[in-house]
Amino acid sequence: MRMELRRMNGTVLHEKEWPVHGRPIGEVVAEARDALASCYEGDRFSFWPKKEYYPNTPEEVRVFGSDGGVVVQYDLVALLRETNRSLIGDRIS
Repeated sequence: MRMELRRMNGTVLHEKEWPVHGRPIGEVVAEARDALASCYEGDRFSFWPKKEYYPNTPEEVRVFGSDGGVVVQYDLVALLRETNRSLIGDRIS
């Protein structure tokens, strides 16, 4: 079981072990969302990549189960939709 932080083109930027077995799927989705959101900062209206991640800021999180299949996939589009904020790509904190 592992979590990958990736670019939308499939490039894996960071990978770590992540326990998902027997846990509620909603909890795993929330952790994936938090992992992606932690790569950005912002205000009520918009967000932008944190300096330490730019220019290779993760755009997607995938959590894999013990069988190697994707258990959760959460991306920047979902984050934008859920937060109702915009992404500013040229403002680096």
